Amino acid sequence: MAHIDAYRFKHIEIDGNTYNRDVIIHPAGVIDNWWRQSSHELLPEDLEEYLSDFPPVLIVGTGKFGRMNVPDKTRTWLSGKGVKLEILKTGDACTAYNQSDETETGAALHLTC
Repeated sequence: MAHIDAYRFKHIEIDGNTYNRDVIIHPAGVIDNWWRQSSHELLPEDLEEYLSDFPPVLIVGTGKFGRMNVPDKTRTWLSGKGVKLEILKTGDACTAYNQSDETETGAALHLTC
């Protein structure tokens, strides 16, 4: 399991590696430079290529100030895939991820607003 060492606006450290763009923490590793079709909205299309072997829990970090929206259609789509969704500001999402069961959890983290 990856471990989040530190997070601050536009910056995250995971297992000693530094990332300055949004990331997905996936069982296969960290996917950096992840970007969404709409910068402040998480759509199903933004996640579908990563979900085929994703754990049953997805923690979404909505940014330092929580400005990234997770619309109902995304919530419904994830639920239909059997994925339990936790939506938190990114700082809180990092804490929740580090406290989670490594075999059960992935994360999609927006690093800015």
